[in-house]
Amino acid sequence: SLGLAELLAQGPVRDQVAAAEAHLVRGDNAEAVRTAARAFAESSRAESTSMEIAPVLRALMLGMGGRRYLRFCEAAMRADQGSCTPADAQFAIFFLVDSALER
Repeated sequence: SLGLAELLAQGPVRDQVAAAEAHLVRGDNAEAVRTAARAFAESSRAESTSMEIAPVLRALMLGMGGRRYLRFCEAAMRADQGSCTPADAQFAIFFLVDSALER
């Protein structure tokens, strides 16, 4: 079956999306979210010097809505707390793909 990774050109982000999707399929929602969050943070650091502010700035620079970014952050928080849902994982993967397509 086709996943969202198929929307992206070959490269590291596509590989990370595919990895997150594989975690989701296996039912490891938290690892799917963590994979997407790490990928977004890594791609943000490449564009900024501050590790903490880079993801926020990148989301804003890409024109992504604040609510969408906050939903992504909430999913990451739930992944760390052990209360991550399949919807959190799907949203995190969507967010990563959306940010990659905005570049």
